[in-house]
Amino acid sequence: MINLAVRVVGADRPGITADLMSTLAALGAELQDVEQVLVRQ
Repeated sequence: MINLAVRVVGADRPGITADLMSTLAALGAELQDVEQVLVRQ
């Protein structure tokens, strides 16, 4: 098993987290923890 920490930074939009999780699941990834932070300027 390979352990990775991934950080994604970019513009927010509806469904972006769902799209990312769907892609990871399709690749067979097993998620241990998910944290989401939204910073507005």
